[in-house]
Amino acid sequence: AWVFIQHNEEKVMDIFDQAMGLEKIGEDLYTRFALEAPSEELRNIFNWLADREEEHYQIFKKMKENQLVAVPQITVLTGAMDIFEAWRGNGGEADASRADLYRKALEAEKKSVEVYEKYAASAEGLKRKIFLAVAEEEKRHQRIMENIIDHIAGSKKIKAAS
Repeated sequence: AWVFIQHNEEKVMDIFDQAMGLEKIGEDLYTRFALEAPSEELRNIFNWLADREEEHYQIFKKMKENQLVAVPQITVLTGAMDIFEAWRGNGGEADASRADLYRKALEAEKKSVEVYEKYAASAEGLKRKIFLAVAEEEKRHQRIMENIIDHIAGSKKIKAAS
């Protein structure tokens, strides 16, 4: 299912540049969170999120450069619920002051979804499918961040990340 995506408009370049910028911001945030994570479980979650953001960056970079691109497969954080339960079972140490930092990542994810859905609305074919697929994955990232924030805030509920 590989195809070339043709584009000639200068405006399209700005779209891909913005998408790449959003993904780089997310990757940088999650990498920093992983380095500062209070537990191995949380470090693993943030490293996984950073890796997904890097994958999205590469997709948009290829689209910008007219390279072959496939619609990304939605990836699921394997055992996400188990990771959250283990984190809770181990005392789930997390500094409540970090919740505000994590909310910034949550807001970045929401912004990404909004931007990608807007781009999808004006795109066609494969470009539309790619923007929608990445938006769906960003929604999953939102739910993961919501779970982390809720846990830090002392909530017992866990939202499904799928």
